[in-house]
Amino acid sequence: MDDLEFEILGSRSIDGVLCLISYSQTSTRLVLWNPATQEFKVIPTSFRESVPYMDIEITRYGFGYDSVREDYKVIRQIMYNPNSDSESDIEDFPFEDIYYQLFWEIYSLQSNSWKKLDSDVPNNYIDQALCIDGMCHWWGEEGYDNENYDEEYLLSFDLSNEVFHITPIPDDKKFRSILYWKDLVVLNGCIALISNHIKNYPSDDIFHISILGEVGVIESWIKFYTVWPFPYIEHPIGVGKNGYIFLIEHTGKLVCFNVNTNMVEDLGNVG
Repeated sequence: MDDLEFEILGSRSIDGVLCLISYSQTSTRLVLWNPATQEFKVIPTSFRESVPYMDIEITRYGFGYDSVREDYKVIRQIMYNPNSDSESDIEDFPFEDIYYQLFWEIYSLQSNSWKKLDSDVPNNYIDQALCIDGMCHWWGEEGYDNENYDEEYLLSFDLSNEVFHITPIPDDKKFRSILYWKDLVVLNGCIALISNHIKNYPSDDIFHISILGEVGVIESWIKFYTVWPFPYIEHPIGVGKNGYIFLIEHTGKLVCFNVNTNMVEDLGNVG
């Protein structure tokens, strides 16, 4: 695997262990790596990755730690597409009952194997997973009508009992405004949704921070901060200690927002 290029799955390590992923036209490889000890584990491929006449598309990933079983786990969502090189009609495929179907499977380091999950959850969510306290979270959106999404929610997966949970957001314009981007982060130990509402490009934006108190409880969403006016932000790049949020402005400048003082600090150009 010396010629493969890897990137970090997720935004941080889990107890010092990173999950690395390498994408290629023929396969996707996953590796668990501890930089401190230099130990690594190549995760085996799943037999579900090799289905005749089908290309596999892995659409979502999550990596976390099951503290109950003391086990590292990787969860992912898979979809089969008819092989583009085949000249046959879809109806002629022997596996026509599975194409375009989405399903989840999970890898356990202890068993060193993958298994398919029995689940029926919505499938339209932002790619990047946020993993904290033994759960993986994705932001979900359904039914866009050119103004708002009919449904927006937090999709969560408990790595210990291997069950999905859905936390809707309140039916409130404060939560359902037209947003340029949304990002899930860990802020002061809590799940937070950071979002940007474009008001007057490029200098007059509304910056939102919402905190979730308890997974599965819609009433526990709290509108933590609404800051306006705010410089036009391309995207956040990370959250530091003591309430610091680092973001990239449209000009390429790095800025830091302190949620405790409500102050924005210009850190200069990036690159």
